[in-house]
Amino acid sequence: MYVTEDTCRAMPETVEKMYTTAIECGASRVCVCDTVGHITPRGVRNLVRFVKGVVAKTGRTSRSTGTATTTAGWG
Repeated sequence: MYVTEDTCRAMPETVEKMYTTAIECGASRVCVCDTVGHITPRGVRNLVRFVKGVVAKTGRTSRSTGTATTTAGWG
């Protein structure tokens, strides 16, 4: 598993390079995080779509269910 912190604040080209490299190095799962609550619901949707596209480009999606889970804490 490859986990990034504050994925939503990184530049798209950086996110693509990080996830592509992680998958090429053997990561079987990736985790998209917003640890500071910066992203909006629309931003989550766009980011998850983007990351799914990055994963699809690697050709390693045979185990993918095509789903994503988003959690939010209210304090």
